[in-house]
Amino acid sequence: MILSIWIGISPFSAQAAGVRIDLSPKKDSYTVGELVTVSGTVTSGNPIYGVVGGLSYNPAVLQYVSGGSVSADNEVKITDTECNGETHRGYSITFKVIGAGDCYLRFSAEWSDGSTKESGTGGYVIQTNSPPVLSEDDSFSPIADFLYQIADDGLCITGYTGQNSSVKIAESYSINGINYKVARIDELAFESTTITDISLPQTVLSVGNYAFFHCTSLKRVALWNKYAVIGLKAFGYSFGSEKINGLNLVGYYGSTLQDYATENGMSFEILNRPVGKGDLTGKGEISISDLIVMRWQLLNIVFLQDEYFSAADINDDHVVDIKDMLRLKKLFLR
Repeated sequence: MILSIWIGISPFSAQAAGVRIDLSPKKDSYTVGELVTVSGTVTSGNPIYGVVGGLSYNPAVLQYVSGGSVSADNEVKITDTECNGETHRGYSITFKVIGAGDCYLRFSAEWSDGSTKESGTGGYVIQTNSPPVLSEDDSFSPIADFLYQIADDGLCITGYTGQNSSVKIAESYSINGINYKVARIDELAFESTTITDISLPQTVLSVGNYAFFHCTSLKRVALWNKYAVIGLKAFGYSFGSEKINGLNLVGYYGSTLQDYATENGMSFEILNRPVGKGDLTGKGEISISDLIVMRWQLLNIVFLQDEYFSAADINDDHVVDIKDMLRLKKLFLR
């Protein structure tokens, strides 16, 4: 089992009037030890002449690296006196992921147009687990099964020489004593192989054009990076633009893989669907993250849709309100 960090709430967006938080690289999961850059943005319809803000975080989960100035109360302070009447100001703070647990990143800011003040808040939930530990007992395909190139961003898989029909690529491999992340699947890397299913880890940033071209036995592709770039006819095609029957693509709601499946008329299975009332994050259980998402829904910071809205509508009255929040708290405390 690959354990990783999950960042963000899909399929929602973390927004608030005037303030926004984004993450870079923007993906659903980070392994412990990776760096994550938090970008806080302040926007206004009026000229901005000064910003005072702060980003709060859990020091047991994130370790401050750079940007702003860290205070004793686990908050990174931002004091910006160099504004010259812009309507948009951005700030970046970098952390290293160091531990497991829930963490709510909250960016609060107050800014002035010279005569009046405005304020706003934006946030993200981070849930972390321990990094994957690879051993001989793990079910990952060995590096010897692949052809590869070592690039600046990690390993690029260029071919498959293994004999197994079921392929599970690990997040990283040790080569000559150095660990390299698997970052890319090259064009035509698995062309005409007889594999039946493959799992691509969350470290994969892109899948090249025709990467799985003419893989006529391929029935299942799982892609764990929600934002991976997917090339032209990367999955499910054979000669003459013929589609391969019976292929099922598996990924996150709102992912680039779901977009690819929709655009190419292919079957798609959603990971992390809500399993019942109160499971707003699709994790299969009710946690503090679900309470936070419910609060955001009530504050119009996120906008739940489809089955996620249904999971939040605990009393089935077709409205998500404070009554649902109270019922969710009861479910959480059981």
